[in-house]
Amino acid sequence: MSFNTSILLIYVCYVGIVFLLGRLIKKKTDEQYKGVIEWLIIISIVFPVIGILFSLIVYLFTQRTSEKNLVDYREYLNFDVTSYEAMREEAMESVEVLPITMSIQSDNDHVTKAFITKHLELLDQRHGMYLKKAIKSSQSELSHYASTTLNLLKDRHQKRISIIQQSIPNHSIEYYRELSRAYRAYWNSDLLEQQDETEILLSHQQLLFDMMQHFPNDEECYKDLASVYQRLNLKTEKMQDFYKKCIELFPNCTYFYESLIAELIEHDQWSGAEVYLKKLRNNNLLSQTSEPFQKVVKFLWVP
Repeated sequence: MSFNTSILLIYVCYVGIVFLLGRLIKKKTDEQYKGVIEWLIIISIVFPVIGILFSLIVYLFTQRTSEKNLVDYREYLNFDVTSYEAMREEAMESVEVLPITMSIQSDNDHVTKAFITKHLELLDQRHGMYLKKAIKSSQSELSHYASTTLNLLKDRHQKRISIIQQSIPNHSIEYYRELSRAYRAYWNSDLLEQQDETEILLSHQQLLFDMMQHFPNDEECYKDLASVYQRLNLKTEKMQDFYKKCIELFPNCTYFYESLIAELIEHDQWSGAEVYLKKLRNNNLLSQTSEPFQKVVKFLWVP
C-alpha cells in the first residue's frame, strides 16, 4: 500500500469519526446551538488538526456558557419578573444566523463552497443576501461558484412557475393559488435584484387581479395582494383604502383589521385606529386576533 493511499484511508476514517461524533454531540446539544455544531463539523473536516482543536475550544465554551445560563435561570425563578418571549426569539434567530454569516465570509473558499452546497435549501428561503455577499468575494473562483448557485436557484423558481402554468387548468382556483405561492416564494427569496423583483411583483399583482375577476370572494387572494402591495411600498393612503375595502368584503377576517390598525398607528392616526378597534370589539373578534396584537391593544388602550 502506497503512502498516499494510507493517508487517504486515514483521512476517510477521520472524517467518519468526526461526522459520527458530531451527530452524537448534536443530539445532546440545545436547539439554539445546533447550527454552531454543524458549522464546527465542516471546519473540523476541512482542517483536520487545527479545525478539531478550534472546534473543541468553541464547543467547551458554548457548554460553559449554557451551564452558566442554567444557574442564572434557577436564580431567576425565585423572582417575579416579566417574560420576554420576543427578545428570546430574536436572540435565537441571531445565533442561528451566525454560522451562515461566518461561513459565507470565510477566508477559505472550501468552507464557503461546502456550506453553500449543504445549505442550498436554506439559501433559497429569504437568505439570498448571503449568496450575493459571496459573489462580491475577492476570490474569483468562489465568486463564480456563488453566482452559479444563485442562478441555479433562480432557474428553480422560474421552472416551478412554468410547470404550474402548463400543468394546472388555467383559471381554476388551484391554478391561481399555486401560482400565487410560487410568485411569492420567488420575490420573497432575496435572490433578485431590485428591478427583477419589481417585475415579478407586478406579474404577481396582475395574476391576483385576474383571480379577483374569477373568484371575487376568495379571502386568500386579497391577503396575497396585501403582501404584494406591502413589498411594492404602496402609498399609505392607498394601502389603508385597500384594507378598508377588504374589511367590507370580509368583515370577520381579523387579518385585515390588524393590518389596518397597525398602518394607522404607524402614521399616528389614533382616532382612525380606535374606530376599527371598536368594530373589532363590537363584532366579538378581538379574542380571535393574534397574541402580539392583543398585547399591543392591552398596552395602548384600556379595555
